[in-house]
Amino acid sequence: MKKIIPLILVVLLLTSAAVMGSPVAKEVESKISAVTVYSDRALVTRTNRLTLQPGKYELLFKDLPAGILEDSIYATGRGSARAKILGLDIKRTFLEKPRGEKIKKLEEEIQGLKDQDKALRDKVEISKTQDEFLKSIKVQMPEDISKKMLIQKPTVSDWRAILKFLNTNLTKNARERLDAEVKRRKLKVKIVRLEKELRKIRGHRALEEKSVLVTVEVTRMGILDLELSYVILGARWHPLYDARGQVASKEVELTYYGVVSQKTGENWEDVNLTLSTARPVVGARHPEPSPWYLRIYEPIRFKAKLYREKEEELAKEVVLGKAVDEYAFVMKEGAITIVKPMISEIEERGISVVFNIKKKESIPSDGTPHKTTIDVKRLSLAELEYSSVPRLSPYAYLKATIINDTDYPLLAGKVNVFSGADYIGISRIDTIAPQEEYELFLGVDEGIKVKRELISKKTKSSGKKKETTYAYKIEVENYKKEKETITIIDQIPVSQDSKIKVKLLEMSDEPTEEIEQGIIKWGFDLLPKEKKELNFSFSIEYPRGVRIQGL
Repeated sequence: MKKIIPLILVVLLLTSAAVMGSPVAKEVESKISAVTVYSDRALVTRTNRLTLQPGKYELLFKDLPAGILEDSIYATGRGSARAKILGLDIKRTFLEKPRGEKIKKLEEEIQGLKDQDKALRDKVEISKTQDEFLKSIKVQMPEDISKKMLIQKPTVSDWRAILKFLNTNLTKNARERLDAEVKRRKLKVKIVRLEKELRKIRGHRALEEKSVLVTVEVTRMGILDLELSYVILGARWHPLYDARGQVASKEVELTYYGVVSQKTGENWEDVNLTLSTARPVVGARHPEPSPWYLRIYEPIRFKAKLYREKEEELAKEVVLGKAVDEYAFVMKEGAITIVKPMISEIEERGISVVFNIKKKESIPSDGTPHKTTIDVKRLSLAELEYSSVPRLSPYAYLKATIINDTDYPLLAGKVNVFSGADYIGISRIDTIAPQEEYELFLGVDEGIKVKRELISKKTKSSGKKKETTYAYKIEVENYKKEKETITIIDQIPVSQDSKIKVKLLEMSDEPTEEIEQGIIKWGFDLLPKEKKELNFSFSIEYPRGVRIQGL
């Protein structure tokens, strides 16, 4: 009994030492469970469920992409186990060749096709050898015939049998070689396609990987759901819309898509996908403004050479005294001055919105676009009207004024426009805030006919000057069953030289808006079957003997 008690004490001491001593190394088989995609990167979350006894553990997440931003890596845990994360350690691994199941599969498929090609090539070579042998027999036949004629008398059927044998085998070999070459050509096409795909995938897979070692201390046994999150470049999303106009009910069905593509080096399979309008690239701290300088533009009319050895001396004249990589050269009073151009970056800023996609998505790391539905909304048309620019296009375009009555902004993007089931064309919208009005063009409507015609063009000369007068007529007719509102947009030229004078002579109807930069707008209603005619004329006066650019 006295020997048993000390033995139990030793076991307890050893167990305690194991718990409090060196951490236990454990490789973690994690799975990507959630991804949040931004405009130029993604936040990836990997999860793994572990059952752990009390003690210290080093949990290793292996084979992670090299493009992970190291400062963004963090780990969290939850579950019945009482645990504390003590630290993270990031390691780099350099590979001889990229990993990946798809790469391995492609390599095996390409090798299999190359083996088939080699077998066909060998078959062709064997056939050629057989042909050479048969042809050698054919060459030797006249000499053999002479010898045999002296020794024995072969029958005609004997010679026919020999010739038939040679011709049959030569024909068969030629046919087999042709068949083999056709198969080789088809194999070559497959091999080239697969090698191209393999190069594409390998190009996205760096020969470097990262591993993250998470040190965890567990004080109470239980289940630990360990999550590792990190930001990685190579992923992006942009909006896309389908707009289906229902003119009869004065509604537009707007389908809001997110188009996601990624080349991060890891496939996202059955993940919870979130699309965010946040811009982490901008940073957490606002930029500091520099002085915004204005100067008279002086065009460069000489060729200047800037030598690198004078860069430091010349850079002293740069705004703020900083050396720059891009230079603007200005010649003033015989001296070269280098100035750094002020770049004004305009971007839209607003409240960040996230879209949680309802179904799980799978997006491979091959850069192909993957379209997922964000939302489908029926929006009421606040106003419908037609507009036309007959000088540029002989059609009337239906324009809808819509209110964004969603709780989120509609980001700037391309719109595929449909009228019922018919595809009309492509339009675009700018970023629209919630409850903001915006205009959406719904395509051409053949029910409104627009025609622009040059009625007259007269030129007269007087002394050193010349004057040309233009007269135009625009006809608009409504073939629809209801009264429609139409805006016609036309223009007269604008002179940028004091020697050229433009005069608006007459207009049959007053514009509904003030003429700016030569743009004229007429707005009016047309009843069914009603026709409207607009007339206007203008003159251009200029010196004789000169050619006017723009006419």
